Amino acid sequence: MAALRRVGGGGKPAKRGGLVRHSPYHYSVPSSSTGRKHAVVRSGDSWHCTCLSYGYRQGTCKHIAAVKAAFDTAEPAGEPSEPVVVRHIEQGTCPKCGSANSKKDGVRYNKKYKNQKYKCRDCGNCFSANAGMGNTVLPPERVIDVMQLSASGLSYAKIEAFLATKRVRVCVKTVCNIVRRFSKILIEYCDQLRPRVSEAWRSDEKHVKSQDGPSWAHTVMDNATRFALAAMLAPKKGEGDVSEVFVAAAVRAGKVPHMLISDASKSIHAAWKRCYRARTKRQKSTAHASSVHLAGNMYKMERFNRELGERVHGARFVSERAVVDMVERARLFYNFFHKHSGLGDRTPAEAAGIAVEGDKWTTLLRNAHAWKLAG
Repeated sequence: MAALRRVGGGGKPAKRGGLVRHSPYHYSVPSSSTGRKHAVVRSGDSWHCTCLSYGYRQGTCKHIAAVKAAFDTAEPAGEPSEPVVVRHIEQGTCPKCGSANSKKDGVRYNKKYKNQKYKCRDCGNCFSANAGMGNTVLPPERVIDVMQLSASGLSYAKIEAFLATKRVRVCVKTVCNIVRRFSKILIEYCDQLRPRVSEAWRSDEKHVKSQDGPSWAHTVMDNATRFALAAMLAPKKGEGDVSEVFVAAAVRAGKVPHMLISDASKSIHAAWKRCYRARTKRQKSTAHASSVHLAGNMYKMERFNRELGERVHGARFVSERAVVDMVERARLFYNFFHKHSGLGDRTPAEAAGIAVEGDKWTTLLRNAHAWKLAG
């Protein structure tokens, strides 16, 4: 974690009176009454402060006003990293070498559909028209339907009934296996795509149940783009070590934030101390704002928690592993398929600089398949 804490940190701070500018995103302002220092962080066009006045009123406090008056607070330069574009792969393109120089090589007659086969003229690889959709009993378009309906919260039994209306008869176990199989490779592929996130992150927990007992799903989300960076389960609220989710979020983003916003959870505060708090003056300092209210500053996290609750409510998970899989699938759908009016009808992935061309399910599945072959 030492290397992660040093990302974007360091540099000689600028001082004006008692105010200190650590970076264009991070400032320290002393309190006029107690003398303690409050952290003021800029995230895009929004400002955040660790003082109680900002936590309760959700407005521009005197510390933010002092920073704006003392320093040039023009919009800092954006991150140099280029946006990520997931290209559409045409049918007949070799998933192994990416060449479109292929020829038709017969037809495989499956039980429920015909599958066109191809052979690459460059590398000699043989593949089928549903490359990326796997060798399933369903045609590619029905695999997309299963993934979309499952991500929308429909049960496996209702998905089976929907497929029956399309004259495709499969059992519930087949539907379950398809969702688990393709979700796993999609999550692995999407987690290696680097999002462009802001300098303020949020963290919160959601209560879930399984036959192993109740647990709490902890999530770390970017404040500006609402991109869910990582999630994990903890046995109790406010207890246990949840450092794993903060380490995973930092690895995913390639940096640590200037501010972490959460409620007054003891486990989150302990994980912040362990993972994000600077140990030396040259390391990047992360402030922790833990005086926020549910009805005000945490509504962005509650939107993800409500969507997660729609998927886990009424479900009978046989193990904690099944709950983890459901949380990861909810995070995948929330990042890449859920549009927000607050983001201009864009998904969090699009707001974080990850664009997916064409039909999203088809493009992601085929790119995930090619990535797995290349890796």
